[in-house]
This record gives sequence, C-alpha cells and structure tokens, in this order.
Amino acid sequence: MVARSLPRCGLWFGLTALPLWAALGYGARSSELEIVLVIFGLFGLQGFAAEFLGVRADGAGVSFPGRFAPLGFPVFWRKSVPAHRISRVDPWGRYHARLFLTSGDHLDVALPNRHAHKKFLRHVAMASPGPVNDKPARLQQAREGASADRAG
Repeated sequence: MVARSLPRCGLWFGLTALPLWAALGYGARSSELEIVLVIFGLFGLQGFAAEFLGVRADGAGVSFPGRFAPLGFPVFWRKSVPAHRISRVDPWGRYHARLFLTSGDHLDVALPNRHAHKKFLRHVAMASPGPVNDKPARLQQAREGASADRAG
C-alpha cells in the first residue's frame, strides 16, 4: 500500500525549484546568498523525495516521511518501522494514525485522505501482531450484538 499527497509534493517541488532557480539560474549577487539558497534547495529536494515516496505499508513494516511537527513541515527524510516492532495502531485525529511500538514509544503518521487512512489501518493490522484500536468497528459490533439480542 502506498499513499502520496500530491499537494505536499507540489509544495516541496516549489520549495526546491525557487531557491535553486534563484541561486543557479537567476544568479544571486553574493556567494553567501547562493550557498544559503542552494542549502534551502537541497533541503526542499529531500522533502520532495520523501513526500513523493509517500507512506508505505506492507508485510515487512511501515515507511513514511519523518515529519518534525504534526503540521507536516519540515520533513527530515524518512522513518521506517519493522512490522514486529509495532504493538498497536490507533486512528488519531483526521487522517493520522499513531503507531505504538514495542519499546513504548509512539510515532505519528499523516495520511493524505480518508481512503488512504482506512487502507493504512487495514494493512498495518494485517502485518503487525498487535491489535488495532478501531473504535468505530467495535461500536458497530456492539450494535449488531445488541440488535441480535433483541431479535432472539
């Protein structure tokens, strides 16, 4: 399963192209300014690559952009977690999932849309040995059980 956010890819592409264009193509006036612009351009390039690779979940584990803050900016390359280190995954906020690791730590994964969010939770639940805290599914099972009790 792979989930990409095209708007975030576009943002990172802009953050890559503008400084590099200013430093290399347009010709900044001072060498110090060129160096700063190239550094920002390279930072934007790694952010673009991390976003373009997207969130990946398979039987081996989970790989996702390593965000510094929940807002999604800045991105410091990627984080990878093997499936055997995931003890639990919870839906967390809108289009986010929180991975609880066997070490007691947790990692937050941002997903681009609702479909990718549900697909990610399903894939991680199949790959990891721990439970998935899916409150809506548990509520639905409780409702079905209650309606079966009333019918029987």
